[in-house]
Amino acid sequence: MSNINEKLEKIIMEIMETDEPIKVDADLYNDVGMESIEIVELFVAIDKAFGVKVPDSLYSAPKCIESLAQYIEKNKNLSAAGI
Repeated sequence: MSNINEKLEKIIMEIMETDEPIKVDADLYNDVGMESIEIVELFVAIDKAFGVKVPDSLYSAPKCIESLAQYIEKNKNLSAAGI
């Protein structure tokens, strides 16, 4: 598991107030049980932790830790460059 995956898992566990590990391919809505407000909280935490803003278009898209980690990896250099 990559460092980004581990950090995302910790953030999600804090938001969901659980000690249960979350699989990297678990659907955040269906498997983890996150609601819309918790997804918003997650995206704010991603911005703070990684400096990557998640666009509104991804709020309703199916997502898991792995897909979010890939998005962060792809976009963190753009955010650092101010793009």
